[in-house]
Amino acid sequence: MAQILLRVTTEQHRQLKTLAAYSGMSMKEFILSRVFVEAAETVFSPKVQKSLKENELKIAQDILFRKAEVITVAPEKWERLKKQAKRAN
Repeated sequence: MAQILLRVTTEQHRQLKTLAAYSGMSMKEFILSRVFVEAAETVFSPKVQKSLKENELKIAQDILFRKAEVITVAPEKWERLKKQAKRAN
């Protein structure tokens, strides 16, 4: 399992912990749920959808909506998806 270190202020930590508790989630579940919601909104925005090829859109959908499966994406395709998402924002 991989790890991500996220440095936040004490106040931000308190806010995240409170929001997670109100949502009935752990902090990890809360943060990940928000990250994936934001990712889905970005990838599925009309501007990004227009720039993606059909198979790339399918890959993005698979990444965002399949939980337990491992999906292999060629590095160059992944980099292209990230660049297109950045340009759309």
